[in-house]
Amino acid sequence: MTYAIEFPNMANDTACATVSTWEGWKDWSWHNDATPNFVSSDYSLWCDAENVSEREYVTNARYSLVPAEDVGEYCVPLLETDNFEDIVAYIFDGKRGFPAWVYSSEEA
Repeated sequence: MTYAIEFPNMANDTACATVSTWEGWKDWSWHNDATPNFVSSDYSLWCDAENVSEREYVTNARYSLVPAEDVGEYCVPLLETDNFEDIVAYIFDGKRGFPAWVYSSEEA
């Protein structure tokens, strides 16, 4: 399935459309999950609605990046942000420019 089918309210989401074109990433979205999900060999990226009032939990960030092997209900995110550019930088720029606390959980 694809995010646009499983989450029709996000069919025009530009971040989801972008991630779905990344080499090595798969659209793993399923309608019983809270948000669209994209996976690679290293990461799982959850993308929530841009409008905060449409999110399942309004206190959550729009994007949540977790290690691929740690996907589950109680996983510890590597990065939670409302800024898609932060996600892109974390994945493709080798965490460049992020404070140590953002990725310290990887080293634990």
